[in-house]
Amino acid sequence: MNPTARLAALSLACSALTLLVACSDNGGASAEADVTVADGSGSGEGSADGSAEGSAVFAPLLPCDLPRPALTTAKLTIDGRFFRDALGRQVLLRGVNTGGRSKTAPFFPFPFAESGHPGQEAAPAFAQAAETYVARVEAWGMNTVRLPIIWEAVEPARGSYDSAYLARVRELIEAFGRRNIRVVVDMHQDLFARAYCGDGAPDWALASPVPPRPENEACEGWFMGYISDETGLVFPAFDRFWQNGDGTRDAFREMWTEVARQLWPVGNVVGFEIFNEPHPGSDNEERWGRDVLTPFYTEIAAAIREVAPGAPVFFDTSGTDATDQTFFVERPDGGNMVWAPHYYDPRVFLGIPITESFSAMRPVTFLEGQGERWQVPVFLGEFGAKYANPNTPLYLRKTYDALDAFSMHSTAWEYSTDSFDWNLEGFSLVAPDGTERPAADELVRAYPAAVAGQEVVFSFDKSSRTASLAWTAAAGGVTEVALPSRLYPNGASVTVEASDGALCGRYDSAAGLLLVRSEADGAQSIRVNPNP
Repeated sequence: MNPTARLAALSLACSALTLLVACSDNGGASAEADVTVADGSGSGEGSADGSAEGSAVFAPLLPCDLPRPALTTAKLTIDGRFFRDALGRQVLLRGVNTGGRSKTAPFFPFPFAESGHPGQEAAPAFAQAAETYVARVEAWGMNTVRLPIIWEAVEPARGSYDSAYLARVRELIEAFGRRNIRVVVDMHQDLFARAYCGDGAPDWALASPVPPRPENEACEGWFMGYISDETGLVFPAFDRFWQNGDGTRDAFREMWTEVARQLWPVGNVVGFEIFNEPHPGSDNEERWGRDVLTPFYTEIAAAIREVAPGAPVFFDTSGTDATDQTFFVERPDGGNMVWAPHYYDPRVFLGIPITESFSAMRPVTFLEGQGERWQVPVFLGEFGAKYANPNTPLYLRKTYDALDAFSMHSTAWEYSTDSFDWNLEGFSLVAPDGTERPAADELVRAYPAAVAGQEVVFSFDKSSRTASLAWTAAAGGVTEVALPSRLYPNGASVTVEASDGALCGRYDSAAGLLLVRSEADGAQSIRVNPNP
């Protein structure tokens, strides 16, 4: 039977069906109207060959007591362009960076009593502060965080690793794991070191004499150090590192080996990002990208895999490339590589007004094309804007629309809950008292978190909270669509628009997930609307 005839037959068989699927709300009570399958009656007449041109085609979403599938591990494998979980499902990583406050002592995105840092004595203990912090990420409906760690914090003295810091990093990662949130560990740096208005390398890795660390207020606009280097310190620091001056590159590799050895055993760690926004220093950027940065990534990735077999390794390009998508890095050698660029629109970054006509499709399409060329997943590790910029919510919404078009992985920048604003950057989505800033709501979206099948096509309209998902299903597999209960407080109306076999499903409002199982291989298509 040809596809249109099969859909017409399904339309006749399933012309008027409304089902209620019960599930538990956040308090465990019954919420009988959480999912309603919309009326399946078509409106158009069929064509002479029996097709249903101009009409939606509907199939039943059978109610079933469908539990969320248990995974033997949260680890992911890489299959060409895709991440796959232990059940072989195509996974989409969506989340946030944990955050700018982590760049300087005490190197975490929230205050905690044991930090020894002035002004944090009255904060909650680390474990409690971490749970509060992590709970918000879960409430936003996210399944991933990019967690910056800092070389200075890991190795404050050469060859001596801070066990207390790494233990707290592990504790925070495990807190995310208890809420089914995966973690990408990012070795973060900006302008190489704190002494240069940045973060990253410890003082012992710098050339002497090491200048005194500048006051935070003196570092506003720090990003210009990547362009002009008025201090004359930043470019030489990178040059020295790339040339392995005083063995600093060797020390960096050894440090990464220790970090990977300690953190890869944590079940929800799903990858390591080698070096945030590297810079060529005074080198020619094209030569550096090809002959220095690419071999460097190959070298560090190999060292990580020695102690973390199978670990996905994420590679980035320079911070300036995040604004114009011009870069010269190539795919490093070895398997399990992930392309992890950044995107900051220059207009939004500079505060130039944007309108509804704004689109992020061109830069996102370009980044997707690089992933296609290299046959690796694309993980947009950073995008965002200052919270005080009135354009930020629209910019985030339009960026997510472009990401959805390619089912691209992403983590927004950034989520910190501390009165200290690193370099007066002004990007945190949350105020120190925990109040969400307006842009934070744009992170709360529906998305296909784990699809049992392939050929996924997804879209989401934030204004109407309407989502559409089409995929080629694998029989018996359970697909999970993130539907944060914050967006669907009264549940959702699910319409099956086309089906090659029966579907059954259930909305778990506590987890914020629509669970759908296909009884046959083949094409499936559903639409989700919020219940009034």
